[in-house]
Amino acid sequence: MLEIEFFRDDDLAPRVSEVVDLLRKHFSTMKVVTVQSNIAFEASPADTTPLKAAPGRDSEHTLESEIPLIIEHERVKRARQGTAVATRPPRVLVTSASRKIPLVRALQQAARAIHSEARVVAGDMDPNALSFHVADESWTMPSLADSEVDELLAQCLRLGITAVLPTRDGELMFWARHAAKFRQAGVEVLVSGPEALQRCLDKLAFSEFGVCHGLPLIPAALSASDLCTERFVVKERFGAGSRAIGMNLDRTQAISHAATLQAPIFQPFVGGQEISVDAWLDRGGRVKGLVLRRRDLVVNGESQITTTFRDAALEEQAAAILGRLALRGPVVMQAIIDAVGSLQVIECNARFGGASTASIAAGLDGLRWSLLEAAGAPIDDYPFLRAAGEVRQVRVPADIYVHGPDL
Repeated sequence: MLEIEFFRDDDLAPRVSEVVDLLRKHFSTMKVVTVQSNIAFEASPADTTPLKAAPGRDSEHTLESEIPLIIEHERVKRARQGTAVATRPPRVLVTSASRKIPLVRALQQAARAIHSEARVVAGDMDPNALSFHVADESWTMPSLADSEVDELLAQCLRLGITAVLPTRDGELMFWARHAAKFRQAGVEVLVSGPEALQRCLDKLAFSEFGVCHGLPLIPAALSASDLCTERFVVKERFGAGSRAIGMNLDRTQAISHAATLQAPIFQPFVGGQEISVDAWLDRGGRVKGLVLRRRDLVVNGESQITTTFRDAALEEQAAAILGRLALRGPVVMQAIIDAVGSLQVIECNARFGGASTASIAAGLDGLRWSLLEAAGAPIDDYPFLRAAGEVRQVRVPADIYVHGPDL
């Protein structure tokens, strides 16, 4: 146990009740027991004058700002000592790893915070996948087929895989269908259930779910005539929402654009600021934490520049919506802040997002939470500690240099 004594600039030590109230914000299940004591009452704070005059002393440090840092210090120390997690080090398979270098690196950091010998295996069908040069190990994987699931599981066991993180929409249902089989063999698949996944992958079903449950999901229809609007968005019903999307079209343009798509749906065009909501939900579908991000520069549907921000009302609304979707693990929801300042939800991707590493930097430690939960650790012991400031992420290409005589 770490003992800390706090001092305030008014030279009055904080009351025990103040510290307890602050701790409650970080530990929702914390229990406080009041007992009788014959220890003499002590109310003489130390003279902090020399501390205030010390070079580099930051007067902005307060009880509120320091408690989260102490919690994180103790949490990291416990993880390094191996007291909070299963004994064997995680070996995590990232499927469809492709060019997802930031994700692989973030997962390495999360896994090694749990165990110093943790390994991340990049898996992809392409033997030249760029992520193979960054991961600890690589695996040129076969195509995912239900008929080959036994061999796939056997190879995971040969590689010592303890957890699988699927990263591509097109493979999520495969892993969801077989998650129980893998779990019985000791391999945890970090994926939501099939029903919740299907609802998110089918944009028409997603909007209909919103209508049925009174959620602010932007409505969708198979025909432009089914919507009472003058301006339309037209997109594919299945798959990534940014592909071949038509934005802010009139009725004639919308019908014409729909003819170029395989399975088009129509939605009313909603003006406003588009944002992303990164979140993490536990096995029970409860939102542990979320971070709002502005999409400052979008290229091919992904944020190349994104900035986190705080808005208590929007955070509360987003948490309520996500809590109804029965998802688990890392998710990213796309939404628009409308003219009255409320969320209008476009879609929800039940996976880690391309720019979601920005939210990790803001304190949303979802990858580590997923691995801890998979290892059976009590997830409530690891609170969401939101960074005090905001984070702007600029995604740029970076070179990797490999040196050696046998290249």
